Amino acid sequence: MKITKKAASVISLVAACIMLAVAVLAAGGDSSDPLVAQSYVDKKVNNLQAMVDDLKSRVDSLGGNTPTATPSDALSYKVVTLKNGQTLYASGDESTSLEVIYRRGGTVVVVSPFTDASTRQGVSDFTHGTEIYNGETIPTDSYLIIPRGSDGRGLMATNLGEGHSAYFLVRGEYEIK
Repeated sequence: MKITKKAASVISLVAACIMLAVAVLAAGGDSSDPLVAQSYVDKKVNNLQAMVDDLKSRVDSLGGNTPTATPSDALSYKVVTLKNGQTLYASGDESTSLEVIYRRGGTVVVVSPFTDASTRQGVSDFTHGTEIYNGETIPTDSYLIIPRGSDGRGLMATNLGEGHSAYFLVRGEYEIK
């Protein structure tokens, strides 16, 4: 009885393999019986090509209005040095701001005309999350923002010592006095 069960299992396995082979061969996909008609593929390719051509013509119609990124003073930082007693002021108008990274040097203090308790404004220190007011010292390696140009706020180098400078990275419009 054991031999009969083994024989039946082998016969069943062989039959399953033969049926699987016939199903695979009958599925099509060769040159005489393709899975997809050539006309269908050609139609889809032509539709995609038409879309690409349309997008190209739209881009071409933009002409000179296409923005290009070019390095300029507004996009890059400049190295600025201050001698003892010199002040770096934000210039420009009310809509411009000045970004400053104070690297190193001697003592640098904020200069601000807004000293009244009701109008007190300073320079934003984004590194430490504080606002630094008139006469206060700025820590080195601080990222600072002077929010409006030409309103009188700036950074003054003091107590630098003979021949020393304070070093900054600056982005935006500024003047040194």
